[in-house]
Order: sequence, then C-alpha cells, then structure tokens
Amino acid sequence: MEEKDLIRIYEDAKLDLSGKDLSKLLDKLNTLTQYNSVLDELEEGEKIYSITENKISFREDEAKEGLDREKALSFSDSTKYGYFKLKRVVD
Repeated sequence: MEEKDLIRIYEDAKLDLSGKDLSKLLDKLNTLTQYNSVLDELEEGEKIYSITENKISFREDEAKEGLDREKALSFSDSTKYGYFKLKRVVD
C-alpha cells in the first residue's frame, strides 16, 4: 500500500489524519497485509488445535428495538429515497 492509498482510505472514512505519522500507519498496514497473504497460502481444511480446553459459550440471540430509520439516516451526509447513498466501490 502506498501513502496516497492510505490518504484516500482516511478521506473516504472521514477520519482525521492530522497529527498521524503516515509512515508508521503504512508500516502497520503493510505488515497486516503481508500476514494476510501468509494466511491465504494455508491449505484449506488444515486442522487447528487449541492449547486450552476452554469451551466457548454463546449467548442466546435476543430481539431488541432497532434504531428508527429517520434517526439512522440523520447521521449520514448523503441519503437518497430513504436509504444511505454510498460511493460506487466497483467500476
């Protein structure tokens, strides 16, 4: 990833870059992408072993009151026809 890509990501996400060390951020992101490429090379179906015998207990799903549509849309800069309007991601 290059600096211009990082700047675009921050601008698209409306994040503030002021006071940030771009070289450190780029190093961290490039390290993560390199690690992801290593994970992609793993063969599918390899067994994963746990070193602990802890069991994962999931909570039950509960239906809760959702956010009102108008209130949710009020947080967005761009809406159209009662929906969020997003930038085109794929050409």
